[in-house]
Amino acid sequence: YELSDGQGREEIGTIHNPGTDQEYLEVVGYYRYTGPDQFTYRVNYKSGPEGYEAMTSRYKTGRNRISPVALKSLVG
Repeated sequence: YELSDGQGREEIGTIHNPGTDQEYLEVVGYYRYTGPDQFTYRVNYKSGPEGYEAMTSRYKTGRNRISPVALKSLVG
């Protein structure tokens, strides 16, 4: 899902080796939110038989991501 305020989440679950003694569920996904510092945080994660792994990235949000000078150069 994705909300109007930029929050979002997505997950995909996969069953590996179904019907065997080595059957396990692996979940891969992310969630995203904007913190009080106005940075957007995205946490990518994977969970499976080896445990839970997560990696967080942070980037600045806002309307002026591209400077006006750079934008003019793209337009021509």
